[in-house]
Amino acid sequence: MECPVGNWTKNFLPFPSSAFSEFSITSYKRGHDDNRLKGFTHGYRLFKSNKVMKVLLHYGDEVVVKAVVQASFKVATYNVAIFINSQGEVLQGNCNCIGGIQGRCKHVFALLWYILDCVHQELSHVVEDVACTSVPRTWGRGSNKTRNLSMFDQLKFIKHEPNKHNKSTLKIIEKRNNLKDCYGSIEINSDFLRKCHNNCVNSGLNMLAESIEANGFRASTHYLSSFTAVTYSLPTEELWGEEYSNLCKNYGIEEGKQEFCKISLSLARKLQNETCLQSHSQLWFSERSKRLTASKFYAVISRQAPVTEQFINTVFTKTATFQSREMNIGLRNEAEVIRKLIDRNPNFKYIKCGVCVNPGIPILAASPDGVIYNELTNTYNLLEIKTLVKAMEHNCTIQEAMERKLCDFLVNDGENIFLKKNHKYYMQVQGQLAITGLRYCLFVVDSGKDMITLNIELDVNKWKSEWLQKLVLFYFTNFNFNI
Repeated sequence: MECPVGNWTKNFLPFPSSAFSEFSITSYKRGHDDNRLKGFTHGYRLFKSNKVMKVLLHYGDEVVVKAVVQASFKVATYNVAIFINSQGEVLQGNCNCIGGIQGRCKHVFALLWYILDCVHQELSHVVEDVACTSVPRTWGRGSNKTRNLSMFDQLKFIKHEPNKHNKSTLKIIEKRNNLKDCYGSIEINSDFLRKCHNNCVNSGLNMLAESIEANGFRASTHYLSSFTAVTYSLPTEELWGEEYSNLCKNYGIEEGKQEFCKISLSLARKLQNETCLQSHSQLWFSERSKRLTASKFYAVISRQAPVTEQFINTVFTKTATFQSREMNIGLRNEAEVIRKLIDRNPNFKYIKCGVCVNPGIPILAASPDGVIYNELTNTYNLLEIKTLVKAMEHNCTIQEAMERKLCDFLVNDGENIFLKKNHKYYMQVQGQLAITGLRYCLFVVDSGKDMITLNIELDVNKWKSEWLQKLVLFYFTNFNFNI
């Protein structure tokens, strides 16, 4: 498709805003090799760095949007055009960069993200170029000085002697030690991060400055916190208090036992924040040991055999439990899964979670893998990650793992993949949703070769009418309050 001539405008009102959404962009993305396409993510970064300029629209049989997109680290600019029909579908993208032949380069996606932002802001006209990055760059071009090259026969060769330090080597070691002492004395706190933020703004490092600001100028001490950009209070609210109180009355539970795990909403949120390191936190273990945890809900609810002492000890774990090889691999893989999830969805922000207790049902607890905040839809969803270790070892996809009986918790109906409702993972997610107060969970399954995300919704009716009463009865019948 070629760009039409004449009648270009900045008027955004005739644009099919009601039909154009994030799905329009992801659908256009899927039209190519989804595993190798980096333009989707890199384009979002270009858009956030204000690299999209001189946007104009042309209305006809299709809507044509053209713009100039600046390169990431070069002075060069590229001419981009996108063709969109009245149903909001992206028909084609054009760019004169080397990678724009197929119309799915990062410059095309940068313009698509820009259009989506205009839709969300309900603009009547596209905004003028006001960003400092919209002017030609004067920094980062390199030095104009040339350096005389040496001929091969003029090179000086030095014998490598590992046990002998010359003066220059000793100076380097001393310099490194001084740097270690220097960095060790710097306290990374909010004031230090604010200074870094100001320096980034003054230096034109807008994306880094935005990240520091979005993180609330908080210092991070844990590896996964590098993904965190926002905070969120869990549980969201006190829930199931009336149902829990009625069950305690019906079962004749003593008031003293009901008070055993009692907690206020503010203290529950504080507990969740203080146990974000999960298994690395002693408080995480001690608070879980007093309660039924979501990972054990299925074992309790589906139990038909008589309850034995061994089963009770398994459910109410007091200390760190043995972790199998598969569990260890899964835990180590979580950070990589989160990274891939955010790379595929640049609008996602990851939030760590500790042990969550709802004041309405204080005898239950859950420790989700995290919370995902979608900055485009302004919504929060639970995150639960499962790694198919055997699929990793056999280097197969999730579908291949299902066919080879290497995955027992997923089912394929021919069109879509679902989480089995009679599996312990489904019950675990239901418990996490009920306790945290969130409505949906992003259930991510990773095989190393591919990854899928399922949306799991809380079954409120089942929780209130069946599952909750079984959990309450089991707890007060079998928990040892004398310990």
